[in-house]
Amino acid sequence: MLVVLVPVLSQEMSRAVAETDLTGAHCFYLGQNYVRLQETLAWAKRHGMTTPDLSRRFREACLRSKTPFVEMMGRLAESANSDLWWALPFSTKSPVLSPLFFHLSLLEMVRAYVDTANISKLFLVVESGALASVLESFFRARQWTIHRYRGG
Repeated sequence: MLVVLVPVLSQEMSRAVAETDLTGAHCFYLGQNYVRLQETLAWAKRHGMTTPDLSRRFREACLRSKTPFVEMMGRLAESANSDLWWALPFSTKSPVLSPLFFHLSLLEMVRAYVDTANISKLFLVVESGALASVLESFFRARQWTIHRYRGG
């Protein structure tokens, strides 16, 4: 099985398609830019890729992730035992405000998809380099072939 990780750069996306047969790959856009999401999915369709219903899958992942996230953040706050904890940028328990929750939900969405869908190729366009690194580790642990493009 093959996973291709690319940053949100059209030249890197085009390079990946030129170097690898991605026909039939399942394409995900993992980021917050809605316009770029729509452009990426349209681009993927033009290149023969499948584009799953990301909005529904992301909502479902958020629902699965919400309670464990809030409980985890509560445990971290208790173990920090300091009012300074709440001044940290990632300390919020609010899933609406937390970039950490957003990224964890994206990871959950991808995990659930690869666990249930019958796929051999996955094309992931990822806004965050840190998220791409976590995904790379995730797929390496599953012994998938990984092609990662970093741009620049």
